[in-house]
Amino acid sequence: MSGPVQPPLTVETVDGTTSGRPITTIKVTNGDLSISGSVATIDTSGGGGGGTGTVTSVGTSQAFITITDPTTTPSISIGNASGAATGVLTAANFNTFDAKQDAITLTTTGSTGVATFTADTLNIPNYTTPQASYITLGTDSGLTNERVLTAGSGISFTDTGAGGTLTIETTGGGGSVTSVALTESGNALTVTGSPITGSGTLNIAGAGDSSQVILGDLTLGTLTSGTVTSVSGTSPIVSSGGTTPAISLANTAVTPGSYTTADITVDAQGRITAASTGSGGGGSPGGSDTQIQYNNGGSFGGSSVMTFDDTAAAEQVLFSGTSSKAIFKVEQLGAGNSIEVHDAATDTTIFLVDQFGRAAIKTNTVSAGYDLTVGGSSFIQGHIKLSTGGTTANPAIKWDGDTTTGINKPTNGEIAIVSAGTETFRFGANNDLEIAGNAGTSGQVFTSGGASAAASWTTPSGGSSIWNQTNTKNNINSSYRRFVVSRLAPWGQYGTGTTTTGVVNTPHCRPFISPVSGDVTEIGINVTTADATATTKLSIGIYSDSNGAPDSLLTTAVMNTTSTGSSFQTSFTGTATLVAGTQYWYMWVRNNNTNSINFTAMSNSHLVWVGASSTVSAGMNQQAVLSLSGSDNILPGTVTQSNLTPSFYGSIELGLKIA
Repeated sequence: MSGPVQPPLTVETVDGTTSGRPITTIKVTNGDLSISGSVATIDTSGGGGGGTGTVTSVGTSQAFITITDPTTTPSISIGNASGAATGVLTAANFNTFDAKQDAITLTTTGSTGVATFTADTLNIPNYTTPQASYITLGTDSGLTNERVLTAGSGISFTDTGAGGTLTIETTGGGGSVTSVALTESGNALTVTGSPITGSGTLNIAGAGDSSQVILGDLTLGTLTSGTVTSVSGTSPIVSSGGTTPAISLANTAVTPGSYTTADITVDAQGRITAASTGSGGGGSPGGSDTQIQYNNGGSFGGSSVMTFDDTAAAEQVLFSGTSSKAIFKVEQLGAGNSIEVHDAATDTTIFLVDQFGRAAIKTNTVSAGYDLTVGGSSFIQGHIKLSTGGTTANPAIKWDGDTTTGINKPTNGEIAIVSAGTETFRFGANNDLEIAGNAGTSGQVFTSGGASAAASWTTPSGGSSIWNQTNTKNNINSSYRRFVVSRLAPWGQYGTGTTTTGVVNTPHCRPFISPVSGDVTEIGINVTTADATATTKLSIGIYSDSNGAPDSLLTTAVMNTTSTGSSFQTSFTGTATLVAGTQYWYMWVRNNNTNSINFTAMSNSHLVWVGASSTVSAGMNQQAVLSLSGSDNILPGTVTQSNLTPSFYGSIELGLKIA
C-alpha cells in the first residue's frame, strides 16, 4: 500500500510506548492491509511474504530422540544404535555387518557328527537317520538311572519303578525289534519263549531242586549231607584221608572245641558245621573286636565297657563306661590283698589295697594303725585338709616315734606348736605371740634364754624403745603434729648450724624415722631465693624404705617458691601413710634448671654420715645425703638403688605434718 494517509487518523497503542508523533506514514511489510470505511486493518498472520513468530515448546514420543531446551531454542539429537537401543546405524557398523554376512559360508558336508564353525564356514551335516539320544532318570523317580534311545522310529520302552511307569517314544526312520534270543550252555536254567519277536515274552527259571546248587559252569550239582567218612582235597579243606581224617579248615569259621569226624557235617548248601563233644565252648565270639568275652545268657557276649588291646609293647585292658555304679569293683572275702600293682615279679615297692581297704604306696606293707602308708616322698599340688585340730597330748600333725610333738589348731585362726606334750608357742588370732600360754604385756620384748633355757617376755630397762615411744607433744595436745624430720630424733632438737642449699638438678635424699602414725597432710620448707615467675619449682617426694635405701614413691608435693620465707603445701599426688618407728626417705629436686632457687638447709657438720665406705676418715661426716643419678629434674616412681651414691651436700630442712 502506498499513498498519504488522510486525516482524521486514530492510532491506538496496544503494547509499548508510542514515539515519533505525529504519525504521517504507515508501512505494511509481510502483511495485508484492509480498509473498511474509515478503519484500516493490518493483518500479519499470513499472506504477503509470510509471517514470523517464536517456538514455545518442542516434544517427542520416541525414546531414542533427545531434545535439549525444548522451549525457545531446542536442540534435537538421535543417538547411535546398539544391541540395547534403537538409533542411527553408523557407516562403520553397517560395513561391519555387511562384511560379516559376506564372510560366512554355509555347507552341508557329511551325514553324521555335530555342526561345526571353522574359518568362517558353518557346516551342518545332512543327517540321513535320527541320532542316538540319552535320558537320565533320577533315583527319586524309582526308574532306572539311564536309558539309551538309539536311532529309529517308533522306538518305545516302559520302565516300571517305585514312582510309576515312564514311556518314551521317538520319531524317526521307523523300524522294530525282530528277534531276541538267549544262549545258555549248561543245564541249570530253563528258558521258554526264546527266541521272541515283536512283543513276545522271555521266561527264565531254575532247572534244579532244593538240594541242588548252580555251579560255575552253569551246571547243576548235588551236595550230600551226613557223617563225613572221608575227606580229601586242598584249601580250604586239607585232610589226611581215611575214615578218621585229621582235618584242617582254612578260611572257614568253626565253633571252638574238640571234635571227632562224626561231629563235622556238610549241609545241602555246602556249609561246614561242627558240634562240640569235647571240652571246648560253643558259639561264635560276641560283640566287636577287642571286647572281652563273657557268658551272655548261654552265648558268647562282648561289651565296650571292657576291652583288650594286644598291640605289642602297648597292651592295655580298658574299663570305660557311663555306669551309675563303681565301674570296677573288687570283693576280697579271703585273707589276701584286694589289689596289687607291680612293675616286676619280685617287686616289693608296690601299690596295694589290702582286704580292709587300707592302702600302701611304694611298699608292700600297711603300717599298723594307719590307713595310708607311703614308702617314699610325697608331692601334693593341692592342699591338705584335716578334720581335727588335734590336742596337746595328740597333735593333729606329728612324727613317727614322737607322737606327742607336732602342730595343733587350738581354735579358729590360731596355730600351736607342741613339744613333748607341752604347748611351747602359739600364734594367736589377734597377731599376738604366746610363749607357753603367756602373751606377755604391752611393751615387753621377746627374749631368748640361751641354748638351754626357754624364751620369755621381758621388760627392757629404761622403759620402751625410743624408736617406738609415743610422742609427748601428741599426748599434751593433738594439734601438735608438725615435726622437723630433717633433724635427728626426737625430731626437732635445737641446732644453730643451718646453711643454704642451692639449685639441685640431681635428686638428693635422706632417711627419717616417723614419730607418729598417720597420713602426711602438709610439707613445709623455708625459701631463701625465690623465682617470682614460678618457672622453676621444687619437687619433694616421700619414699618407702627397702634394705636401708629409698624404694617406692608414696606421695609428691610441688612447693610454692615464688616468694621467700616459709612455704607450705597441702596438695599431693598420692597418699603417704606413715607408721610410727618406721624408716622412710624424703627426696628433693628442682623441676628444671631455668632459674635459681635456694632453701634453708642443715649444716653438713650437724648431719651423720649415710654413705657406705670401706675406710674410716675425718671427712665422712660430710657425706650427709645420697645422690641419685639418671633422674635429672624428676622424682622416679621406683628408685634404682644401684644409682645411689653418698654426697657432700647438706640436707634441705624439711617439716612434715602427720594427721
